[in-house]
Amino acid sequence: MRAVVLLREQPVYRRGSFLAGLQASGYSVVREIAAPGPADVLVIWNRYGHWAQLASRYEARGARVIVAENGYVGREWRGGVWYQLALGWNNGAGRWPVGDPARAAIFAEELKPWRAGGDYVLVLAQRGIGSPPVAQPLRWHERAVADLERAGHRVVLRGHPGNHQENPSLYAQLEGASCAVTWGSGAGVKALLHGVPVYHGMPRWIGSPAARAYQKPLPEPLRGDRSAMLTRMAWAMWSVEEIASGEAFRHLLGLR
Repeated sequence: MRAVVLLREQPVYRRGSFLAGLQASGYSVVREIAAPGPADVLVIWNRYGHWAQLASRYEARGARVIVAENGYVGREWRGGVWYQLALGWNNGAGRWPVGDPARAAIFAEELKPWRAGGDYVLVLAQRGIGSPPVAQPLRWHERAVADLERAGHRVVLRGHPGNHQENPSLYAQLEGASCAVTWGSGAGVKALLHGVPVYHGMPRWIGSPAARAYQKPLPEPLRGDRSAMLTRMAWAMWSVEEIASGEAFRHLLGLR
C-alpha cells in the first residue's frame, strides 16, 4: 500500500502528522505514483486546480483520495488542532464511515438551545475556494443579499474573515440574527451549534441535516434535532493526535 501526501511542509504538525499516521496504518509514503491502483491513497488539501485533476486521475484507476481541510469548527479548537477528512471531497460532499453517536459528545460544550427572535438575516460570505460542488459560486452571497432585501428582510452581510479582518466577532453578530444564510461555510456550522437557524445553498453541506435549503421566499426556519448532523460531523473531524497515531486513517479507510 502506497500513499502520496500533497500537503505543505508548513505548518509542520500538519504534514508530519499525516505522514506518521499513514505509516502507522501500513502505508509506504512515496513522492509520486506513476500508475496508481486500488491499494493506493492520495492525500490533498481541498480539491481544486491541479490537485483536482490529479485526484480524478487517481480515482479513475481505483485509488482512493483523501481530502483534508481545517476542522468544521476551526483548526484550533478545544485546546488542540483539528482537521476534517473525507474520501473524494470536503465540507460534507465526500464519503466517510459514521460510527458510534457517542463521538458527537465532543460538541457538547458548544451546543446551545435553539434561539428565537433577532431582527436581521445574517448572510455569511465565502471566498469560493475549491471546485464545484463545494466552492461557493461567484457572488452567490451578493445575490442572496439582493434577493432577501427585495423580499423585505433586513440583512447584514458578514464578509469572509480572510478578506475582512475588521469584522465584529461572529458570535456578536449571531446574537442579533433571526437566522443565517450561507452557501456552506464553517461559520454556518458555528451558527447551528449556537442555536441560530441556517439556510444553505450547497446541497451536500455538512450542516444540511440540521438546516434548510435556501430558496425564495425563505421557508420557516428549521429548529429540529441536530444529532444526525453532529454524529456525521464528529466522524469526519479528527485531532492531530488521532491523525498521527493512524486512528483517523484506519477508520476512514476501513483498516484493522
